[in-house]
Amino acid sequence: MIHSITLKNIRKAYDSGEFSLKIESLTLKNDRIHVIRGPNGCGKSTLLNLIANIEKPNAGNVLFNNEKLFTGLNKKIGFLTQKHYLFNTSVFENVALGLKLRNYPKPEITSKVTKTLSMLNINHLADRNVKNLSGGERQRTALAQVLVFSPQILLLDEPTANVDTYNIFAIEEALKMFYNQRKPLMIISTHSLNQAYRLSSNTISMNEGKIIDFLHENVFFGKVASTDKELQTMKITDTAEITFITKKRGNIYIAIDPENIIISKNTVNTSARNHFKGVIKKAEIYGPCVRLLIDIGIPLYVTITSQSFKDLGINLGAMVSASFKVNSVKVLEST
Repeated sequence: MIHSITLKNIRKAYDSGEFSLKIESLTLKNDRIHVIRGPNGCGKSTLLNLIANIEKPNAGNVLFNNEKLFTGLNKKIGFLTQKHYLFNTSVFENVALGLKLRNYPKPEITSKVTKTLSMLNINHLADRNVKNLSGGERQRTALAQVLVFSPQILLLDEPTANVDTYNIFAIEEALKMFYNQRKPLMIISTHSLNQAYRLSSNTISMNEGKIIDFLHENVFFGKVASTDKELQTMKITDTAEITFITKKRGNIYIAIDPENIIISKNTVNTSARNHFKGVIKKAEIYGPCVRLLIDIGIPLYVTITSQSFKDLGINLGAMVSASFKVNSVKVLEST
């Protein structure tokens, strides 16, 4: 059965006035996994809170199967928030507690909990107190608390934040398995482009409380310093600047595609006008590629093939050279 969540003419603002959510129209169905991607503070959590019926919009409507959300629907929603709570007892009891509170029969509780722990590959931890779990194991236990109810609507707010690579992949595989078995309306928020690629064919990009067509990476804002008619520079740190082509003047946004940046262990002679030295701070594997976060004084994201990463023999903490051509810089807008 197809289920849908529709948001129409949504406005959500807080008393501080520092943030507002504006969504004209958005419909999500359980025909695929949906990923909401964007930087911290862009509105991902607020959007999920509205769908979960935890918060109310100042204007507009949130509809489930074309009907307004109602209190009884809450039993059909599973929501893993960024701040979850585990009780000072075993993994099994933590996952079973919600079922007990809803008066499920004991044999059904045992069956549901056992199957859910197995899906998340933590069935061997069933009798262990959660105080003795690793961070990743605690996260999988918290996810099991939500999945055990087989919700029709499954909301996950940064479900792999602050866990290691092994647990990231374990959680992602469990979510894909759960979706294939149950077909819930699954919506996941993340700031990771890699995770969006791995989990979904429908990525919704958000920025500053709005849905945008595409979320550019390596975005910098600054004032154009003219060097000639078309070739310009922009300072991105006190000591570093980017050279690019534009006829625009004044303050503008520019972006560099992570796939257009070349990485080497040493500075090499190329036709590229932009060269930076930096330290690898993070490396994530997705499919045939590796996504690197390089500190060049500010964060710079780079995507290279797994084979290139292996051939370079680089690891976290390594000093590398990053370079890209002037025509790899995209001018986004002027203000």
